[in-house]
Amino acid sequence: MDFEKKKLIFLLKKDKSTKGSIDNDIKYLLEKINSLNDYFTTSSCSGRIVLLTTQEKKSSKFIFVSHQPCNLPKITQNCWLMVEPIILHVRCRNLNAANILLDLVLRAGLGKSGLISLDGLLLEINSTERIVNYLTPNLNQEYITELNEIANNKLKKMKEKIFVLIKSIEFSNQDSC
Repeated sequence: MDFEKKKLIFLLKKDKSTKGSIDNDIKYLLEKINSLNDYFTTSSCSGRIVLLTTQEKKSSKFIFVSHQPCNLPKITQNCWLMVEPIILHVRCRNLNAANILLDLVLRAGLGKSGLISLDGLLLEINSTERIVNYLTPNLNQEYITELNEIANNKLKKMKEKIFVLIKSIEFSNQDSC
């Protein structure tokens, strides 16, 4: 099956994410990438702050989730605070197109990005802003407040990188960025 047909089929699929919708902060970036002939996005998250019952997401219960800077709720049970960076998967038409987009991504500061599959040329866009911290109800509130501020700053930094990437793609103004 050719690239255009794969792109059309994939973009017509229903969103299968747990949230069931695209994060607002990343929607315009996805539209920009998907409007280009040489790319289509397959999954995305704009970055988030979460509280989980265990460190393993698949076996954990989400206590709190925010894709925006926020005030953490009162910690009433032992839990894990995680700040997760942007993650975006993009299928690329060819290696040249992948390299062009990867160059823009890295210049935007999304330094944990690269090709993760040559089969179908899948580019993962990722960043380094991450926190994994165990919290308990008896922690000093000042510590939790400071950690909350650090988490919010990391999330804001990710949102700035998304904006820089959008501007880079717009400025390049080509089918392959």
